[in-house]
Amino acid sequence: SYRPDGVAYLVGILDTWDWPAVAGLWRLEEGGPVPVAAELDRSFAPPSPAVLPAGPQWLADGACLGVIEDRGRNRVVRVSPDGAVSDVLGGDRAVTGLTARRDGSAFAFTATTPTDPGELWWGEGGEERCLTSLNAAFRAEAGLVAPVAFTVTSGGVEIDAWAYLPPGDGRVPLLLNIHGGPATQFGWGFFDEFQVYAGAGYGVVA
Repeated sequence: SYRPDGVAYLVGILDTWDWPAVAGLWRLEEGGPVPVAAELDRSFAPPSPAVLPAGPQWLADGACLGVIEDRGRNRVVRVSPDGAVSDVLGGDRAVTGLTARRDGSAFAFTATTPTDPGELWWGEGGEERCLTSLNAAFRAEAGLVAPVAFTVTSGGVEIDAWAYLPPGDGRVPLLLNIHGGPATQFGWGFFDEFQVYAGAGYGVVA
C-alpha cells in the first residue's frame, strides 16, 4: 500500500517460518522493511472476519487508519507518521470494512455483532449512525441469542470465551467449541453456527 507521498508500506509477517505471528505494519525503506507501531502486539490483517478493503486507509497528513484484531474484536486505530497509535472505533463488535475521507474527518464502515450479521455505518465528529437495515427483519424473527463473555486462565494465559445459552433456566447439553488454527479466533462477530446450536436447545461455549 502506498502513502500519498509515495512511501510503500506492507502488512504481514516477514519470515514464513515465523508463522503463527502477529501481522504487523511495515514501512519499506532502502535497507528493508521497518516496523511501524511495533509496540502494538496486534494483527493488522484480521483473517476472520476478513476486512475489505484490506490494508491501511491513508489520510492526507500521512497517518493511516487500520483495523486490528484484539481479543475477539476488530477495532479501528489511527497510526500517525511517527508510529503513535490512538483508538478510533471500538466496542464489542467486529469491523469488517472501512473507507475514510482523506482528511480523516469521517468514514464509512461495516460492522457485525453476535446478534447482527452486519450493517453499513457512518462515523463523523465522534458520532455513529447506521445507514442500512439489511438484516432488520432477520434480527427480529430469528430468535438470536446474545453471548455472555468471560475469561479463563490456562498455563498463565488469559483466554477470552463466550457462552451462548438457549432461552430458559433448565439444564441443557453443552457444546465446547475451541478454535483450531493456529490462526483466527472466535469473538464479537456474527457466527451462524452458534445461533443454530442455541436454537436447537444446546448451550455453546466458544
